[in-house]
Amino acid sequence: MRLCVHSLRSNRFTALLSLLVPVCFVLLIISAAPLGTALEFGTDEEYELMKGFLLSRGFALYDEIWSDQPPLHTALLALLFRLFGPSALVARLLSVGFAVLALWSFYEIIRSRSGIIAAWIGTVLLTLAPHFMQLSVSAMIVLPAMTLGLFSVWILFQYRPESGRWHLFWSGLIMGLALQIKLAAVLFVPALVIELFLIHRRASEGHRPTWHPFARSVLMWNVGVAVGFGCLWALFPAANADFLLGTHFSEQTRTAFEADGSFRQFHEALWYDLGALATAVAGLGWILLRRLWKLLFPAVLLITVYLFHCFHRPYWYFHYLHFAIPLAWLSAVALKEFVAYLLNAKLKQFVRPPFSAALVHLLWAGLAALLLSDLPQKAAQSWSSITTVPLANQDPLVHELRRHASQAKWVVVDRSISAFHAKIPVPPPLAVVSVKRVQSGRFTPKDLLATIIQYKPELVGLQWQDRGDEELTAYLSREYVPCPGSDLPYLLVRRDTARKAALRGPDRL
Repeated sequence: MRLCVHSLRSNRFTALLSLLVPVCFVLLIISAAPLGTALEFGTDEEYELMKGFLLSRGFALYDEIWSDQPPLHTALLALLFRLFGPSALVARLLSVGFAVLALWSFYEIIRSRSGIIAAWIGTVLLTLAPHFMQLSVSAMIVLPAMTLGLFSVWILFQYRPESGRWHLFWSGLIMGLALQIKLAAVLFVPALVIELFLIHRRASEGHRPTWHPFARSVLMWNVGVAVGFGCLWALFPAANADFLLGTHFSEQTRTAFEADGSFRQFHEALWYDLGALATAVAGLGWILLRRLWKLLFPAVLLITVYLFHCFHRPYWYFHYLHFAIPLAWLSAVALKEFVAYLLNAKLKQFVRPPFSAALVHLLWAGLAALLLSDLPQKAAQSWSSITTVPLANQDPLVHELRRHASQAKWVVVDRSISAFHAKIPVPPPLAVVSVKRVQSGRFTPKDLLATIIQYKPELVGLQWQDRGDEELTAYLSREYVPCPGSDLPYLLVRRDTARKAALRGPDRL
């Protein structure tokens, strides 16, 4: 009886520890970050916010709203906007929720294989990793996709061959949903397959292993992926390979970003996080040296991510999250496993000479010092990235758009984030005007002109119009005039709208 009570208390304590980091994280973020008033936290926020806004107003994704990403995150935003109204606060709270799930999943995954201490180390390292905190409050898709990928991994780690295959199905289902947010979640797949193989290998210990149980398990997992991915595909039948892959992997994109320095950029990012990188590499070597196959997952994940970014173009700053997960995991494993090794007094079996032992001690102490010395700077930079950001009410364009919001059905601006804060939609074909779309040749000034002619937006605010297409500039000069009462020379209003506004007053459209 006493044993049962002790076990129950221990389980409750363990559960409390697993929730402590996410809860503290939420309280910290909500109290510090201007979630509802920040102009933007991430460079791609504008695309997701505007796509969700347009979808919530009844426009069809892919048919009308241009997008080159899977639909799930946009659909979630649209649902929340319909329930609570279009607001940056609602969208960013969704991201905070995904961040909480990511930290909890990450903690539980590491704890299941390496214990509580390693789980705490890894979770803290991930929280303070470059850009994690910023992405956790930004309405972007990379964190939600990787979060569901981690949740899928956690479910798979619960699988035991003797207890049925439903864990495989649910793991695959969640992975299918992750892929419906961002296809980069596929980075988890090689490590997942190898982990599944190792699970079956451990289960057949003492018996002759066969490939049939492993093959059936892989099939079951893929059934889950197909269900998760296919359900969303059925809801958005206009989505196709050209939308989801064409912009990213077209010949024009490869040519445009061939010399963009992506290979150099992600290596510089890794070098910047030198403490985590060095400790993670030591952890990788430790796993291979000691043949700790149950800890092979983060090693395979790191290698997969590295090879992917060696060939993928372009590299954006938020892609570092792909590296941050295995680096934090391996660093935690390295520190925990080596300390445990020392405490068990097994080092003498590995390095006998005292001088060699001293060198090993110094090496690991140096790695730990390098890792820990980075944390204060990382914490300060992470904190600054979510607390010292421009506010929407300080942006002059947002102010002007809000002033005329009730009279404007459409607006065309350089950055749709300004239009979103003013709650004025941009024409659906302009929901995503990304560098990649432009560089791939899928959007030109001719396309912009055609969209303006079709939708006849009441307001146009293009600061780069003088550097644009001559035909576009001529059309704007012919059909638009400077907005009355505005201090922004680039903000234009349609001539017919301006004539109607003259009867209402100088500050009314």
